[in-house]
Amino acid sequence: MIQSDDIGIREIPFRMKISTTLYQPEWRHSNDKSIAYLDRDKLHFPLIFRKWQVGDKFIPFGMKGFQKLSDFFNNNKISKPEKGKIWLLLSGEDIVWVVNHRIDDRFRIDENTKNVCIVKLCW
Repeated sequence: MIQSDDIGIREIPFRMKISTTLYQPEWRHSNDKSIAYLDRDKLHFPLIFRKWQVGDKFIPFGMKGFQKLSDFFNNNKISKPEKGKIWLLLSGEDIVWVVNHRIDDRFRIDENTKNVCIVKLCW
């Protein structure tokens, strides 16, 4: 179970609901980008929200290698003003989720997942 002390929060412009559940093979998740479905056992706490910084990189879901966040933004045609509004969810130094865009492939649910962490934003 995730406790409120497990999440580092600094003046974020949204509310969130975080829950955990046991993974079941028949379980299906939503494609809603305001919800992140993560392998709970791959996360290190506390989780931290922060804005992106020059040099940030992650492994976008479905890819094998690292990509600079600035390249991810350019490839997805995210404007400079929009970049400044994007939040990241971090586990330790690792980007877990580019909020409302894509999770990092290292934290995805896979055949070895036992516990699922669901992070749902409420704007």
